[in-house]
Amino acid sequence: MEAITKALELGFTYAKKVLVEDIDFSPEFRVCCEDNLCGNYGASYSCPPLCGTVEEMIARTKKYKYGLLICTACEGVDAYDWEQADLIKADHIQRQNMLMKELLEGGILPSDGLPIYAGACSLCETCRAKEGKPCPMPEKVACCMSAYCINVTTLSEKAGIPISWDGDQISFYSMYLYNEQ
Repeated sequence: MEAITKALELGFTYAKKVLVEDIDFSPEFRVCCEDNLCGNYGASYSCPPLCGTVEEMIARTKKYKYGLLICTACEGVDAYDWEQADLIKADHIQRQNMLMKELLEGGILPSDGLPIYAGACSLCETCRAKEGKPCPMPEKVACCMSAYCINVTTLSEKAGIPISWDGDQISFYSMYLYNEQ
């Protein structure tokens, strides 16, 4: 698949085509959002509660058959070093945006898919939700894996991506859901 090749060329550790039916949803992950460690809860249209209920988010994903799952995994890194984690996440997000632009503009993936990213939408410098203004691009807002309650551990296992939560690896995931063109 050309999308996988391009993802790996951009430096993602893993890129796999997955079936949406293989996604396990864990509504308890929404608590991660409610804890507001990232500061986006209620302050971004791409984050809870503004993005939708758990049921609405799950229903959105089930409109699609396939997903391109991409992962940046860094081993030998202190997973609790938040400054380092933020740098790795920022790099992942920059590459995910470059990849999606290339895949969509090149017609490699259909433009009517659903982006699910690592972290809040970054289309605008400051989300207008903070000012009580409407989103200027609601059709392009990308919510994060936690907002969709996607169990990344089981999805990774089903996709054959090794995953470790033992504190010496940081992994960030993004996905683009689509139906065949």
